[in-house]
Amino acid sequence: MLTPSRIAAGLVWIALIAGCASAPKPPSKDGAEIVAWAKAMLAREHYRAVVNELERLVLNFPDQPFSDEAQFLLGEAHMGLNEYILAENAYRLLIDSYPGSQYRDDAELAIAMCYSRQTTNHRLDQSSTVLAERALVQFIEDHPGTPLIPHALQELRLVRERLARKLLEAARFYLRRGRIDSARVYLDQIEQRYPDSTAALEARYLRGRCHEKEGNLHEAAQEYVSLLDDLPQSDSLRTEVVRRLADVRGKIGA
Repeated sequence: MLTPSRIAAGLVWIALIAGCASAPKPPSKDGAEIVAWAKAMLAREHYRAVVNELERLVLNFPDQPFSDEAQFLLGEAHMGLNEYILAENAYRLLIDSYPGSQYRDDAELAIAMCYSRQTTNHRLDQSSTVLAERALVQFIEDHPGTPLIPHALQELRLVRERLARKLLEAARFYLRRGRIDSARVYLDQIEQRYPDSTAALEARYLRGRCHEKEGNLHEAAQEYVSLLDDLPQSDSLRTEVVRRLADVRGKIGA
């Protein structure tokens, strides 16, 4: 008798078979043709099939004209599968084995992207994001003329926003517990290291809250007024800042 769990397992197996069948095999065993096939399959998101073929290709033919491209595409396939450590290894092998490759710059940026993508939730440990920031800054410094710079800058903004959010979370934690000095340590780091992040605006709001909790109402009001000048009209934080400013002014007037 087929139980619901067995039926579900069978459906999953059928889906896996169908997924594998939907990725055609390379037209021949010629390495250059396999690479061309791999590029076409990547565009169709058949990442696992590409990994299976290119792993054999780069292992058996490491010194052919197509070998560096195959190695790079292997990294791209692992990226498509969210296998970031394997992708990093593939890109690093390209850099080490083919230092003159035209894909070297792409691989260096891709390694930074591997670090960045490992932890996208700012509430989790950000060790890999710190590595991403360092790698991206180094890439931008080392390759000022590459057309990849806009991509690197865009990723760097995302990375720094994530790190700023992590600091903001720590500041909130200490502020809720009345540890104002500890909260300010993290708020100062945001101001110094990530002044262009959206988190920096919220950090200024929390700085105003620190002033309030310490009874420095005039300083709090000044912080809120300054913040309102810089907050976009559509920013949801404006409502809370206006409310806090009115409350502080009321206390000052009293």
